[in-house]
Amino acid sequence: MRNSLAGFAVLFLLPGLAVAAADSHASPHIAFQQTRQDAGAVPQGQSIRSVFPFENKGTAVLKILDVKTSCGCTIPRFETSIEPGRAGTLELAIDTKNLRGAVSKSAIVISNDPARPQIVLTVDVRITEPVTVEPPGFFRFNVLEGTAESAEAVLASSDPAFQIRSAEPPESYYDAVVNEMPGAPPGMKRYKVTVSISSDAPNGVIGGTVNVKTSLKTQPEIKIALTGVVSPQVAVTPSFVNFQNFQFLGHPVQRRISVVNRDPKDPDFRVVKAEVKGARIAADVKAVDKGGFDIVLTVDPKIGRGEFEGTVVISTTNARWKEIRIPVQGLVFDKQDFVKDK
Repeated sequence: MRNSLAGFAVLFLLPGLAVAAADSHASPHIAFQQTRQDAGAVPQGQSIRSVFPFENKGTAVLKILDVKTSCGCTIPRFETSIEPGRAGTLELAIDTKNLRGAVSKSAIVISNDPARPQIVLTVDVRITEPVTVEPPGFFRFNVLEGTAESAEAVLASSDPAFQIRSAEPPESYYDAVVNEMPGAPPGMKRYKVTVSISSDAPNGVIGGTVNVKTSLKTQPEIKIALTGVVSPQVAVTPSFVNFQNFQFLGHPVQRRISVVNRDPKDPDFRVVKAEVKGARIAADVKAVDKGGFDIVLTVDPKIGRGEFEGTVVISTTNARWKEIRIPVQGLVFDKQDFVKDK
């Protein structure tokens, strides 16, 4: 009787065990109809919405855990839970405002599908700009300090409503002038934007953008970069002199400063004198070539042990570079210092 009851219990539990075994093998399976789409040619500024249909061909609920896009211009929209046998969609909305030319934007779909936990979706698009800029991308300058220079760009469009309303440079030492160009091809309108940099622009790398405002809703603003450099009329290297740590061993302790005239309109440029203030260092001026001078700094052996600091003052005939000041420092030691340290 006991054996019969045991057998009955086993038979009663078998269906439950079968269901449990079946459930343990249930899994979702994500299947996209396509993972790459071509959005074709799209005007710059127009939003793109690419829809990727998919289906859960598995036997368990499909969970879309996350969608990671390649840039902030792409926004995903998707259903997070899809029952077995049901279909869903994933949409990628792409902002083309700052895109140019042929581009591809992608997104990584992360799900609980054990076979394909990550799937990459891609949208290809060719951005057509309502307004073209030639040369593309920037105004370039290579200016010598104290001189003015101009650069030009031509903006064109086939839209009959196209007009340039203004061109705004980033700093007061720039000027921007807009003129409509005659003789444009039929169906085209062209404008020339001339950007000038004045003679009082500071030395260094040129940066920033010119903001061009247009009448087009599809491209109301165009940013054109400024690039290049304003070079000083007089080049001085180094800008800081460090003798570091040294001891007098019977030969002069020296450093050199190079001063070079870059202004071709000043052929009579000279370094008048050089001296060091605040430290016992001699400064001798030597002409090395036309427009070039070396300032030879020699430390006085009587300067004494320890740290020293001073300023090299260089006087020239250039009105902008009449006085050049270069910091100088160093440390004098001898063998006794090492003995004390030990």
